[in-house]
Amino acid sequence: MRPRDPALWTWAYPRGDQGRDYRIKGVPIVINRKERIVSESNKKLARKMFEELWSRGGTLALADEMYDVDYVAHVSHHPEAIHGIEAFKQFVALFQAMYPDLQFTVEDQIAEDDKVVTRWTARSSGLETDVAVTGISIHRLADGRFVESWDNWDTVGALQARGQELFDKIGLSI
Repeated sequence: MRPRDPALWTWAYPRGDQGRDYRIKGVPIVINRKERIVSESNKKLARKMFEELWSRGGTLALADEMYDVDYVAHVSHHPEAIHGIEAFKQFVALFQAMYPDLQFTVEDQIAEDDKVVTRWTARSSGLETDVAVTGISIHRLADGRFVESWDNWDTVGALQARGQELFDKIGLSI
C-alpha cells in the first residue's frame, strides 16, 4: 500500500484549543477537537442507554439520569410522539416485561454536533420463537441528556416473530 501523497496536505496556523486547520489541495478542513470529544461522549451515552437501560431488564432509574424531563420520542408507526420521561419509562417497561432477556447490540454509530445516529439490533430468545429486530435511532442531546429521538425499526420482522399482540399492547399500527 502506497502512503498518501504528502504534497496534498499542508498545515495552516494552529487554532488554539479548537484543533488544527488542515488543507487538502487548498480546501480548508477544520478538525475541532472539542466537537470530537463531545461527539464521542454523546456516542458513549447512547451506547450506555441501549446496553444498560433497554437490555436485559435494564434499570429504569437510568432514564432519570440520561433523559430530559421534557423528552420527546418519535417512534415509527406510533400514532403520536411520546412526550415526557414518565411516558417514555412506561414504554421501556412494557418492552422489558414482554422481553425480559432483550439484548441490544450497537452495530454502528455516527455523531455530529448534538446528534447521535445508532444502528442497532435487538434480540430475544426467551420466548417460543427467537426475535431479532433491527433499527436506527437518532438522538438529540443537550447538556449531556437526551431531549428528542427519532426511532425507526423493523416492525414487519417483529410481527413475524411475535405477532400482532405486541403492537396492540403498545399502540403501534402497521
